[in-house]
Amino acid sequence: MAPSDAEFNKRLLKTFRIEAEEHIQTVTNGLIELEKSPALERCTQLVETMFREVHSLKGAARSVNLREFEQVCQPLETVFSRIKLQKFALEPGLFDLLHRVIDFLGGLIATLEEKRTPAQRATQKELIAQLEVFAKNDSDTPAVTKSEVVFNSPQDSYVKPEVIDSRPQLKEPSSGQTIRISVDKLDSLLFQAEEMIQTKVTNQQMVMELREIKNTLASYSLNSRQWKTMKNAPKANEHDEFVNWCETHLDALHARIDAISRAAEQDFRVMRRIVDDHLESMKEVLMLPAASLTETFPKIIRDLSQQQGKEIDLVITGDDIEIDRRILEELKDPFIHLMRNCTDHGIEKPERRKELNKPA
Repeated sequence: MAPSDAEFNKRLLKTFRIEAEEHIQTVTNGLIELEKSPALERCTQLVETMFREVHSLKGAARSVNLREFEQVCQPLETVFSRIKLQKFALEPGLFDLLHRVIDFLGGLIATLEEKRTPAQRATQKELIAQLEVFAKNDSDTPAVTKSEVVFNSPQDSYVKPEVIDSRPQLKEPSSGQTIRISVDKLDSLLFQAEEMIQTKVTNQQMVMELREIKNTLASYSLNSRQWKTMKNAPKANEHDEFVNWCETHLDALHARIDAISRAAEQDFRVMRRIVDDHLESMKEVLMLPAASLTETFPKIIRDLSQQQGKEIDLVITGDDIEIDRRILEELKDPFIHLMRNCTDHGIEKPERRKELNKPA
C-alpha cells in the first residue's frame, strides 16, 4: 500500500471512530432509558432511533471495510427491527445481551488498528449466535400486539448472565483528541477573522501613507542640504520660494500625521475589541456541556447495579451547563470514583432493605 493510501485509510478510520462512538453512545442511552419502561409512544421512538443508529453504524463500517464490525451490526439491526415490529417482549435477558453487544462494539472501536485476539473472535461469534436466536426464531416467538408488549423491570425474573469480558482492554487516549463545536461558535470566530482582514487592509494603507511621509521628509532634507551648500547667497525670491515650499509641505505633513494618528487610535480600539472577543470566543470553543461528561454515567451505574444486584435510579440535572473541557476531563475520574463508592457503600441490596423495613 502506497504511503498516500495508508494515510488516507488512517484518516478514514479516524472519521469512522468519531461517528461510530456517537452511534454507540446514542444506542447505549436509548437502552438505558428503555429499561426504565417509559410510555409506549416514547418506547416506539427509542426503538426507532436505535434501529436507525445501528443501521448507520453498519453502513459506516462497510464504507471503511470493517467486516467484523458489519458482521455484528447485521443481526443487531435485525433484532431492533423485530423489536420495532413487536415480535417479542423486552426482557432483562435481552437487555443484557444488547448491552454486551454494544460494549463489544465499543471495544472494537477503541482498538481499530489492532488485530483481533482469539478471545475476541470467540466472543464475537458467541454474541452473533445469541443475536441470531432473536433475529431468526419466528416460530417460537410469535408476534404480539401492542397491548401485549411487556417492558419488564430489571428485578422481575432476572437471571444474571455469565459474565464475559466482551470489551477489549482500552488504550490510553491519543493525543489527537477531537471535539464537536457548534456552528454558532464557528460563525462567531469566522466573523472575527473577517474583521481582522479589514483591520489588516487599513494598516496596510497606513504603512503606505507613512512611506509617502518618509519620502517627503527625505525630499525636504535634500533641499535643505542643497540650500546650505550654495556658494552664493540665494536671491530673495528663491528664499521666499523655499520657505513657502517648506511651510506648505510641513502643513500637509502635519495634517497627514494627525489623520494617521487618529486612524491608528481608532484601529487600536477596534483591534483591542476584536482580540478580546476572539479570546472570549476561543474560551467558549473549549466550553462543552456537562452532558459530554455525564452521558456515560447511566451505563456505568447500570453495570455496577447489575454486578452487585442493587437497584439504582440515577437522576442527572444541569447537564446542559457548559464547562471548560479541561475541567471536565479532570472531573471524570473523581465522578466515577464517587459513583463506585456510592454503589459499594451507600446503597443496600433489596433484601437488606427489607430486613431493615426500608422501601425496597
